[in-house]
Amino acid sequence: MACAEGKYKATNGSDVCTVCAAGKHLPSAAAATDACQSCSAHHYSSANRSMCLPCPANAVSAEGSSAVEDCKCDVGYTGPGGGECVACVEGKYKATNGSDACTECAAGKHLPSAGAATDACQSCGANRYSSTNRSACLPCPSNAVSAGGSSAVEDCKCDLGFTGPDGGVCV
Repeated sequence: MACAEGKYKATNGSDVCTVCAAGKHLPSAAAATDACQSCSAHHYSSANRSMCLPCPANAVSAEGSSAVEDCKCDVGYTGPGGGECVACVEGKYKATNGSDACTECAAGKHLPSAGAATDACQSCGANRYSSTNRSACLPCPSNAVSAGGSSAVEDCKCDLGFTGPDGGVCV
């Protein structure tokens, strides 16, 4: 009986076929030597070691990976190892591979694009602020001003000739 794909038999006499090591595959049947090949990067070996399968979308793995859990979310994406990787939302970024959570831009900054791989957060301009919504800077109320990089509506102060509470209506 010939060895199935993913297995080989290098000695005479025995009926036992050897399974390729984890992270390797052998796409042909009836192999007489250990011709198992490492899975390439971004792939992992299937359970029967007859082929290497691609990692899920937006995930990476090292050469010779042996399980889907070895596939880690790419930079700019987050999710469990081997699972679905989703893009960091606007206002967040992730600079490393893996399942770490996306990092929120600091208060007073914003990031208008999703899937950012680096800290590309930009400071809010004058008369704008960001506090909880870090995907965009919000304008100060009418007749109020703030310095660039403001992190709360309370940083908006009534302009000259107007009065009112910080961050409130200036009349």
